[in-house]
Amino acid sequence: MGRHVDHRGGFVNPIALNYETLLAARPRRDGLVRLANVEASLYPPQEFVLEEELPPRRLVEDDPRRRPEAWDRWTFERFQARREAGVERDWSNYLKAALVYFQDLFRHQRTFEGMEVMVYGNVPPSAGLSSSSSLLVAAAEMALALNGLSLPQEEFILHCGWGEWYVGTRGGSGDHAAIKLGRRGHLSHIGSRPFRVEYVPFPAEYRLLLADSKETAHKAGGARDHFNQRVAAYEIGFLLWQKEFPQHRERMVQLRDVNPETLGVPLAEIYRMVKALPERIGREALRERLPEQRERLEAIFASHAEPKEGYPVRGVCLFGIAECERSRLCVELLRRGEVAPFGQWMLRSHDGDRVSRWSPTGERIPWSTAVPDEQVEALIRWAKAGDPSAALHLQPGAYECSTERIDRMVDTVASLPGVAGAQLSGAGLGGAMMVLVHQDAVEAVQQALIEKVYQPLRLEPALYVCQPVAGSGLVG
Repeated sequence: MGRHVDHRGGFVNPIALNYETLLAARPRRDGLVRLANVEASLYPPQEFVLEEELPPRRLVEDDPRRRPEAWDRWTFERFQARREAGVERDWSNYLKAALVYFQDLFRHQRTFEGMEVMVYGNVPPSAGLSSSSSLLVAAAEMALALNGLSLPQEEFILHCGWGEWYVGTRGGSGDHAAIKLGRRGHLSHIGSRPFRVEYVPFPAEYRLLLADSKETAHKAGGARDHFNQRVAAYEIGFLLWQKEFPQHRERMVQLRDVNPETLGVPLAEIYRMVKALPERIGREALRERLPEQRERLEAIFASHAEPKEGYPVRGVCLFGIAECERSRLCVELLRRGEVAPFGQWMLRSHDGDRVSRWSPTGERIPWSTAVPDEQVEALIRWAKAGDPSAALHLQPGAYECSTERIDRMVDTVASLPGVAGAQLSGAGLGGAMMVLVHQDAVEAVQQALIEKVYQPLRLEPALYVCQPVAGSGLVG
């Protein structure tokens, strides 16, 4: 848990998977960067002069806790230029992102060497398993090592998160933290502001089964707007909360702070704040409602096309504050060995990304992603009455980054013997789903997915049994 909230200050709880991205590199003295891939037919060789790819002046912030506004604007312009030239999804952009970002960070200290790089990886691409982020982290490790530079872990991770903005997305650093901080046999419980990491033993008798939906999630392509619209909904909701609830502004620094403990308010007050948000709102209405934030709004709008039905502010923000609570509290369940409730929280988290629901026999069931006034008013009543079902961590919200096929996969396995929980893996809109399953039930769950999903849809099964391994670093 901790999906979609790393950039809102929430905890993330990843494991580093037993799949690898490997880079072999040697320096060049002429500033030329040559990239090659073992799978050259899929990823053709590329080369560029790093100095020619840099922004005209230094844009990166020394303190990675500060949002790099100038880097934000410049990388969006670069993305637009690549899209117009038809090269927005070139595989080399993730390596270029690391090299350009970290050279800009250190441009007053050192001019980076050129380099020759060979790349190999077996992380399934476009499957929500962070193959692109693993490439960026590996390139960052390589660039710093070749140039005799280093950074504290926290700064390295946060800088990697900002660096990936080069490809056009506007995410956080959760994937990069997972890749860097992994520990064998453990789940990493990673928090920010202040940075901290705790390691919790992964349940020894359980495995994480990853199932690729075979739907691609091209974050630098058509899915970019959808991802960035959700991030924008977070930003918009937070701006509205700051305006409408100024009494909480001092304690409400990030979205993760909207909870009873941090704000010092009853749970019912949190739901009253949720109800104050519009279910959906368009750009013109936002300009009228937040005239004092016009410049900030235009910066938010610049990263994506306007959603036709308006920004789904209420559902996204309810998901965000609930997921922050789930990601903060869930490790206590694992520490106590309570795998079953942990799995139920996984399912509730997935409900927040759902776009559909399916019966065990494969029939679609009605599902709504709306968060109407009546639903929030009921939560307010239940919270005042002390009803446990009103707990914040039990609310799904509506982030809507799953797909019908992934929902079908989750619902196929959710009630099978030995399955603790299942959910979307990664950012969504395709990619993989994950199943927390007892080791004795792995084969049965794999067979169910093959018979009920892969075979009916005439797809080649793509199933990966995973265990936690150590994080990124240098070899040799």
